[in-house]
Amino acid sequence: MKSLTVFAIPKVFGGIQDPSRIEQDNAIISWLNLEPRPDIILFGNDSGVCEAAERFGCTYHPTILKTPMGTPLVSEAFKYVGTLTDADLTAYVNCDIIIPQVWMNGIQLVQDQLPEGPFVIVGQRWDVAIDQAMNYDCSWVDRLNAKARNEGRRHGTGGSDYFVFPRNSCFSLMPPFAVGRCGWDNWSMSHIVSKGIPLVDLSRYAMVFHPGILPMRKCEGGEDRVNMIMYNDNKGSTFGNITDATHYITEGGDLVSK
Repeated sequence: MKSLTVFAIPKVFGGIQDPSRIEQDNAIISWLNLEPRPDIILFGNDSGVCEAAERFGCTYHPTILKTPMGTPLVSEAFKYVGTLTDADLTAYVNCDIIIPQVWMNGIQLVQDQLPEGPFVIVGQRWDVAIDQAMNYDCSWVDRLNAKARNEGRRHGTGGSDYFVFPRNSCFSLMPPFAVGRCGWDNWSMSHIVSKGIPLVDLSRYAMVFHPGILPMRKCEGGEDRVNMIMYNDNKGSTFGNITDATHYITEGGDLVSK
């Protein structure tokens, strides 16, 4: 498999029992357990991010532009990640998303079946209640898969919690979107499809997990509204989502063109 760097913009890490720290620690540990092990870059200077990078042996990049309200710009991370790594592939992942090995296997399948590139891989998450440190033993994936199917739910297709793409490709024109707000991932998917680049949905093949079952978010005022204004200014009224993917990987691992 080609080399991979995972990059993220964490939220504040609180104390040992803080839910945000538990969620983000669980996610980062799952990334570190992937094979081959990816490099990890953590962006931003919110409280605890530097210490988390030290604890987990990640690259720390504190300098990132923010909105007037203090929210980091996700576009800055996409802009600079290619200057911080020599990896063939880069993957933006929201910093609370738990990822099993099957996700890496899915990336390899896409590489094998789209060897000339470029491509962008996206997917839906599963929302499942997780409120304590994960036990990453040999059966954790089976337990979490069963818990998600029995007690959780598959999140909607309106956004993606990860984007995997060849380094220094695809996202050079991203507007200055605030992270964690509406619209930036929808713009990204719509932009990729408009450029004729394969957008591959990995949802059928690989389950990834978000800690907590939250109500579907509504895009309203504040930075959500700012993001949506930029979305419309830079794309128009078409609202991209995972159903716009041009390809998908089946449960059996085949690449299908839609």
